Amino acid sequence: MTGYSESVNDVLKLVHEGGHLIHAKLMSEHRIIPSYASVSEFMFEAFVLLNELLVLDEFKNQNITIEGKRYYTKAFLDKLALEFFQSLEEGFFEEGLYERVANHTIKTSTDINNLYTGVKIKYGPFFLNEPFRNSEWIGKRLVFDDPLYNINYLQVMLLAIKFYTMSHEDPTGFALKYKALLQNGFDASASNSLERFVAIKVDNDTLLESNLNLMKEKTTEFSKLNAFND
Repeated sequence: MTGYSESVNDVLKLVHEGGHLIHAKLMSEHRIIPSYASVSEFMFEAFVLLNELLVLDEFKNQNITIEGKRYYTKAFLDKLALEFFQSLEEGFFEEGLYERVANHTIKTSTDINNLYTGVKIKYGPFFLNEPFRNSEWIGKRLVFDDPLYNINYLQVMLLAIKFYTMSHEDPTGFALKYKALLQNGFDASASNSLERFVAIKVDNDTLLESNLNLMKEKTTEFSKLNAFND
């Protein structure tokens, strides 16, 4: 956290990375053996992404001005949109890379440009008018440094939002179950642990529905705040 400036982004980085430390501490205190402490990367990231969402929520709740509540509600929405849609775009791109290399339809960088453009135009109508962006995939470091990270991160977002929804439906009950999940480590599959500790079945359709419902809820909230003047 060199250069920490107390900006919203820096605070979110702090609770993100700090969340990893707290999770590690809980597992250590529970005497989890090392081989059960670092298995499921997407679970690790879902835990800390929940921290970011809860902090943005708390900033909004503590702010007494309409302008402040509007700012943090938009920041929350921006976070949802960034993590969800960027994960979709980059996940589809990475998946397409593997598929086309396997079937020998990617032979040159132009082929990769075309794949990237085909994915991006589904999410942004202006991409075709920006041909200089066709090769921006070169800067997608995680595609090369950490294969499947982007694909997994979509699952991270869906799971974090499910945690968020449950934490609002039953704050006390969820907190107890969630702590048990964190301190248990990974002695079973992710789906088994989620169902055992927090009663979540890894059903992508259900998780996606939770995500879209939260987006609609926050969009409505933001629209209402925009109708007010300070």
